[in-house]
Amino acid sequence: GVADTEAPVRVLTLRLLPLCFEAELARASVLRTLLFALNDEDLDVRIAAVALVAKVAPHNPAVVMPILRRVLLQLVTDIGHFGASRQLDGSVRVLGGLLSVAAPLMAPYTRAVLDVLRPKLDDPDPAVAAAVLRTAG
Repeated sequence: GVADTEAPVRVLTLRLLPLCFEAELARASVLRTLLFALNDEDLDVRIAAVALVAKVAPHNPAVVMPILRRVLLQLVTDIGHFGASRQLDGSVRVLGGLLSVAAPLMAPYTRAVLDVLRPKLDDPDPAVAAAVLRTAG
């Protein structure tokens, strides 16, 4: 499940959960548990967790929106301050995952996201620049 020691199992669990449990997953107590997955060591788990939390947003926006806003602000801060390309690439990819499933919810933050992404287009690591381009759309 979500707490499995193997990252591929955690990713698969998070990707399959919304198929039949979206309303249940939107409960505040369950969302607090999903917060652990948002900070997982594995990049794919974090991306799947962000997508899942964004998908349940319509069921409980009062709880989900502050979570998504906090994740967005953390990602923007990380991207603005990371020097290591690996960490930067990961944060940009998670941000891209968030924006791809929750773009309408994140619209008020578009300017801040673009302001922090723009300088990263010149990153010497081509993987980072490519991730920034994919995220910016």
